[in-house]
Amino acid sequence: MQTFVWAVVGSAILILLYQHIRINWPESYFGPRESLAHYFSSGGLRFAVFRFAPPFLVFLLVGIYAADPTYAIIVTAVVYVLASTALSVRSSMRHEVGSVALTGQRIAVLAFVAIGLGASAALAALLAPIASPTFPSVGDVAANLVAALIAAILAVSYFQGTREMSDRTDLPEDLTAQIRALALENCVDQRLALAIAYVENTQRPPWFRKIENLSARFNKRGSFGLFQVSGHGALDDVESCRVAMESLKGTYPLIDEYGEGVDWSVRAGAEKHNPDNRFAEMVAEAYMYLGSHALARADGDAPDGRPLLEVCQVGRFGDRMRIRGTFWAPTEEVAVELIGDEAVPQPLEVSVNTCSGRSSWSADVPAGARRVLVRSVSELEGCFTSADVAVDLRHVRVDRDLTLKGRRAPVPSEAQF
Repeated sequence: MQTFVWAVVGSAILILLYQHIRINWPESYFGPRESLAHYFSSGGLRFAVFRFAPPFLVFLLVGIYAADPTYAIIVTAVVYVLASTALSVRSSMRHEVGSVALTGQRIAVLAFVAIGLGASAALAALLAPIASPTFPSVGDVAANLVAALIAAILAVSYFQGTREMSDRTDLPEDLTAQIRALALENCVDQRLALAIAYVENTQRPPWFRKIENLSARFNKRGSFGLFQVSGHGALDDVESCRVAMESLKGTYPLIDEYGEGVDWSVRAGAEKHNPDNRFAEMVAEAYMYLGSHALARADGDAPDGRPLLEVCQVGRFGDRMRIRGTFWAPTEEVAVELIGDEAVPQPLEVSVNTCSGRSSWSADVPAGARRVLVRSVSELEGCFTSADVAVDLRHVRVDRDLTLKGRRAPVPSEAQF
């Protein structure tokens, strides 16, 4: 059975190799004037090397690692000769594209190939005992193959991540809503947080992150989760976002007069998370394709080019609801009021996360609320100013926000001021 397995595997490798060459050479290996296929088939010696060197190497490896070298090589050669000849004759009989008519000359070529394969098998049986002591063990070969596979996976993930980010929408809506919520709660530009998430997701897709978390007990110094946070052990995507947002607190890239992020400023924000230049370039590219997600804004711009007051997100889990936004803290204060059928608006408690410059605010909204009024109040040099934004909860986008899971139902309280 072991010999049969060696024979089948070796024959399959050779058949797939030549089948791959036959299919892909016209597209992959044609040069501007000639092809490698033409080069290898234009001379008898070159054709012999091309046709018999790969089988010889396979026969040699079978002889080195099989329990009975000579017998395994013979069986492998017989299986391969029979299989390859049968496939070739079948192609000729069915007149498949690229096949050769089954003439007397074709039969002579097949016989020559069979004889050459027999000679390759005999040479491999002769050299296998000599070469066997210098070859690594099966365990070492398996370990190297696993390492090569991991390297290939990383390479594919990297090159996939270098593609354009315009069509990257493979993050679940629940996850993007939580990323935005955590970014707002930590005074981080939600566009920047989402851009980082998309880039990290392309470089390490969900299945790869699961493997990383399984390896956490053996690689405690590794980085884990969607945001690749190190020093905290295995983390899920949301927890990794929570940790990353704490380190990015207060990061808002500059924006130009059109509301677009300034490239170097976006890159500088990305480098706070990962200083790699290519990573920062990809984040800046993704940033261009993401909207601000602002639901409403007050008139007037702050010194950073953003609104003095904006409403960015309304999140919901069950009947619990939270409204979030940002404001220019050096001059402004925020009040949130519930507007109903009553003549007097009902004030809500406002939580403020103060940072230097732009800060974030949030307020829990009771179930059944329909409209909320958000006011920006400022008193500069004795001049009192106020701007307000009305949000109709019946007609705005409300995200399913899992960060509210397990929180106590909000209770209206006295106004902040």
